[in-house]
Amino acid sequence: MKKTLLSPLCSGLVIPGLGQVLNHHLKKGLLLLLVTLVLFISLIVHLYGIVKFIVENPQAYSLDPDGIMRAFKVHQPWFLYIIVALFSITWIYSVVDALVYGIKLDRQEKKSSNESLSN
Repeated sequence: MKKTLLSPLCSGLVIPGLGQVLNHHLKKGLLLLLVTLVLFISLIVHLYGIVKFIVENPQAYSLDPDGIMRAFKVHQPWFLYIIVALFSITWIYSVVDALVYGIKLDRQEKKSSNESLSN
């Protein structure tokens, strides 16, 4: 499969940064993978804190959707919004970057194969 298709699909559907690794941009790919991992761990830790807060205060916050939403509003919802926004930006950047460099690599391969055929 061409890098034009494979690298953005890997970045978009598997893990952001994987397309960069496939395009031989290891530093950029590893950085995007690290950012994704840190954001994911931050999200899990924050959600764990909300669940723990709900479980420790059963009289004030029940496990129904209304109780969860009340606890969510009390427990810094802006932090989750920032994490989701940063992850979305990272994901979109990863897909677009992998697509652009995949197209560039495919053009270089096509150009080099045409030059080798003409020689």
